[in-house]
Amino acid sequence: MSASTRSSRGLASPWLALPAVAFLLVLFVLPIGSFLVGSVLDPDFTLRNFQRLEASRAFWIVLQNTIRISVTVTLVCFLVGYPMALRIATLRPAIAAAILLVVVLSVWISLLVRNYAWMVLLGREGIVSSALVALGYAAERRSLLYNEFSVVLAMTHVLLPFMVIPVVAALRAIDPALVRAGASLGAGAGTVVRRVVFPLSLPGVATGTVLVFVLALGFYVTPAVLGGRGQMMLAMMMESEVNEQLAWGYAGAHAAVLLVVTLLIFTAYNRRFGVDRLWGGHGK
Repeated sequence: MSASTRSSRGLASPWLALPAVAFLLVLFVLPIGSFLVGSVLDPDFTLRNFQRLEASRAFWIVLQNTIRISVTVTLVCFLVGYPMALRIATLRPAIAAAILLVVVLSVWISLLVRNYAWMVLLGREGIVSSALVALGYAAERRSLLYNEFSVVLAMTHVLLPFMVIPVVAALRAIDPALVRAGASLGAGAGTVVRRVVFPLSLPGVATGTVLVFVLALGFYVTPAVLGGRGQMMLAMMMESEVNEQLAWGYAGAHAAVLLVVTLLIFTAYNRRFGVDRLWGGHGK
């Protein structure tokens, strides 16, 4: 038996896996599980939190806002991110690596700092308002904050890397011979992208779409800082239930609905592509 085989078997030992499983249980399953269990144990078994949720008009409005904003952000990220990823994938490796480094670095900047930067840019005295007046598109300076536009713009800025990186990886995995074959048969650049490149990059698009949409569903800081009352999302509503009304069970019911929506998305993705593509596997 080779050393590598013995090493791989050693890593697969169930005894070595126990600390990792315990770590996951303590840090992930236990906090989330206790919060969800609280939705039906308040303090005894009851479904009144879910019954209250079903009868709450405010909840359905906020859920609609959450899904609408998440879908919009995902669509904008795709429309902006796919051409960007396509251009990065066709650049020389050194230039592409530099651009991807900038994209990744933007993820490491504090979310709160980026939101406050958008507050400065979109404020009444900000660059955007001043530019609109200077170009004649507006008669006077006005704030562009506290509406759905500012929320979608800032969330797109935050989540765009999660669309670009998987799509770049999928584009780089395409065999260049297929692109050359399409061009040799007389197809123009647009036709090659539409009929060859885009279908082959769909796994990367699906991965980016799932990541962006699921992350957008749970956003709190951006809609809280840049949005108005009409842009309240589920995470903001849960924060209000916990901190202001101390209704932990009711907030847990909100979390259960959000978890079900997320699991449905992952199930649909897994059936089509295989969920292991999300962490770099080959999928189905």
